[in-house]
Amino acid sequence: GTPEGRHFVVATDGSQAAKKAFEVAVDSFLGKNDRVTVLSITDKDKTYLRREFTPSFIYNDYKTELLMRLPPTRYAIQIEEKSADKTIRQELLAHVDKLKANFLFIGYTGRKGEKPKPELLGQTVKDTVYKSQCPAVIVKHKYERKGRPSGAFVFACLIDGSNKSYQTIRLAANLANPAVDQLYTITAITPDIYKYKEEIRVKSAETLKETGYTGFYEHATFDSTREDIAELVKFVNENEKIAIDFILFGNNGSRAQREHLNFLGRTAETLIGDVHANPIICLLYTSDAADDLLCVDLGGRRIIKKK
Repeated sequence: GTPEGRHFVVATDGSQAAKKAFEVAVDSFLGKNDRVTVLSITDKDKTYLRREFTPSFIYNDYKTELLMRLPPTRYAIQIEEKSADKTIRQELLAHVDKLKANFLFIGYTGRKGEKPKPELLGQTVKDTVYKSQCPAVIVKHKYERKGRPSGAFVFACLIDGSNKSYQTIRLAANLANPAVDQLYTITAITPDIYKYKEEIRVKSAETLKETGYTGFYEHATFDSTREDIAELVKFVNENEKIAIDFILFGNNGSRAQREHLNFLGRTAETLIGDVHANPIICLLYTSDAADDLLCVDLGGRRIIKKK
């Protein structure tokens, strides 16, 4: 079954997008020993908010949702007023860190709803995704297990040879239900990755094996003639063989890894906006000593590290 004792945090501002994130977290992923904290950061200066965005309404709304689903020992609702010197986003991340969450679930949009250009990321998602120490599940669509013949979700990890990309395999194995779900690793074979493709395939399989995951797994590749994010988006969105529900990738690639930086790379930002699947972003910084082979910077520049 699912790994025991995970802690999910769902960030909410009272919006419908946040409610969708909550439903995905609790109805699709919460295992019998997991717990969930619904976290909302308030700002008392925002006196103009509609009723459904007020702290008391958010509290009562989620209390009702949780009472119907879980015993009180398995959930908490935390409403926190932001401190004067922090933005709501900074306050949110500080609390997520304090809560030692395994996953943060966040809606793709906020109270204002869909943007005129849905592929443009809202500032909250953008900030959260690159400053959080916790993997972020960005919920665009409420995919549900029920109503599917096998109840299966399909997870795909984008592997480019960087540590973060291998870390996504561990995250997918942690979230997936091995009895029904399908897990894929996907590598875009660009001219510079070509000579490492076998090594990437082997390391991907080994990384998954280390997790003890026993469910369906396959490594898929596609030839990418140039550094073209559009090709990747097309592969993910229009794949007839693999209908991806959750796509996992690092928030940046190798340049950041080498320079110990954390930012949202261009590829990651484009993917979050353009893929139909729900993106799960890996932000964990892992030491690059373990991974001295090659790395591809998801920001566009590619760097090969020779052993």
